Amino acid sequence: MGPPVELAMLQTDNIDEPFHSTYTLNSPMYKSMQKQWTQGLKRAFNRLPRFDWEKPER
Repeated sequence: MGPPVELAMLQTDNIDEPFHSTYTLNSPMYKSMQKQWTQGLKRAFNRLPRFDWEKPER
C-alpha cells in the first residue's frame, strides 16, 4: 500500500463535519511521516538484543 493516504477524523462535538485530508507521494506531510516511520523502525531494530553470532568474540 502507498499514497495517496487519506485521513478523516471526527470531533466529539461535531460528527457531521469530519476533518479530511489527502497526502500524496510528494506532499511535505507524507514525506515527513515516511521519514519518521523509517527512523522509528531503525531505532526499534537497533534496540533489539543481539543474537550470539552477532556479538563480538572476546
